[in-house]
Amino acid sequence: MRRVEDERLMTGGSAFTADLVRPGALHMALVRSSHAHANIRRIDVGRARAAPGVAHVLTGEAVAHINMPAPPADTPVGPPQHPLSTGRVRYVGEAVAAILATSARSARDALDLVEIDYEPLPVCANLDLARAGAPQLHESAPGNIAFTISRGDPNVEQALAAAPVKVHVVADNPRINGSPIETSAVIASYDQFTGEVTVEGTIQSPLRGRADIALALGIPENRLRLIVRDIGGGFGSKSSIYPEHVLAAYLAMTLHTAVCWESSRSESLANMVHGRAMDVELTLGLDRDGRMLALDGHIRADMGGYLWFGGSRSPHTAALMLPGPYAIPSA
Repeated sequence: MRRVEDERLMTGGSAFTADLVRPGALHMALVRSSHAHANIRRIDVGRARAAPGVAHVLTGEAVAHINMPAPPADTPVGPPQHPLSTGRVRYVGEAVAAILATSARSARDALDLVEIDYEPLPVCANLDLARAGAPQLHESAPGNIAFTISRGDPNVEQALAAAPVKVHVVADNPRINGSPIETSAVIASYDQFTGEVTVEGTIQSPLRGRADIALALGIPENRLRLIVRDIGGGFGSKSSIYPEHVLAAYLAMTLHTAVCWESSRSESLANMVHGRAMDVELTLGLDRDGRMLALDGHIRADMGGYLWFGGSRSPHTAALMLPGPYAIPSA
């Protein structure tokens, strides 16, 4: 099939979000935590507010009433997450303050002027360390277990016990970052006469994205317009919205001005949703001729600091793929 989009993209006719210009828009930059786990004792934004070009500075208390939408209905609901951290950070790169300025450079320059006093807390950096006795990340997830799900044949253990041959495998599926060429970006604007919010952003699921942003803002979906233009790669990491999309839309509504944000590459590596990060333990039962009779798999997935928009989808999808193309009687 002949490709039809190449000429436009290769001759400068593309329309990526960060290329768009909105005269008079404010540019957003985010102060991010350098700690994986810490209490925020104090935030002083006085110097940042007085910096050249800075129009507005806010911290987590200003948006504590906004909750990021829960995962899809078929997945567990995780601990609440706000667009900016409120009192405690739970991963390196979590946003704790937002600066809006008349230029992106002025906003970024003011980041270093925000003074934050952290109380570092114990951390655990892998699944083994997150077991019993590890620091508790969320009170609503005892033992740091976000969810437990069982799928397939409930009698698989009996089928394995009856199999004359058994093979046991433990595999580590390492963490990945999609690292698309285009990082996340958003432009949000507000029409004070119609009450309509327009969001232009790097969201590859626009219908779900519109519903989620509207839900977070507490407005009807018909008051929010989501425009998705060209996307410079995603690899699963742009499947839905991020706190920055909600924050930009909220600020556009409250300040009655357009708000722009573009993630840096380092921000993208730390904050764009990661994939995989699962330990898989498999036991395969076979007969003496090599025919597969039963497969029992246990997956432990590192879900990060919060249960992201995909919920349990990543380990659930992995579980569905474990049998591969084989018809295994009990799995």
